[in-house]
Amino acid sequence: MARTKSAVPSSGAQTGGGGLYRLAKAPRALASSARVGSGRRGWVTAVAAVAALPWGAWALVRITGVESGFPAVALIAFTPYVAATSVVPVAFALLARRGRVALAAAAAAR
Repeated sequence: MARTKSAVPSSGAQTGGGGLYRLAKAPRALASSARVGSGRRGWVTAVAAVAALPWGAWALVRITGVESGFPAVALIAFTPYVAATSVVPVAFALLARRGRVALAAAAAAR
């Protein structure tokens, strides 16, 4: 008696085609390709971090009290304006989906 092909394709388990092996390996293959080509750009993180640096430096000067002399003392008078604009790097980091940079910028804004 001759065997006929069925209308339903087999998974490859009986024919040795490796269908089950390919199915079992697929999630790992997808995960590794997602890591390699995830679209995560390091330069965006760097730009977001550099954008947050002036506010962090301002907070550091205010916390430590190292402002002394003519230019620094006069500049410290602008603290309310710096505080009002401190949401800019936080918003930029959140829009760029850089959580750690957003947390650092929010800590400097506080």
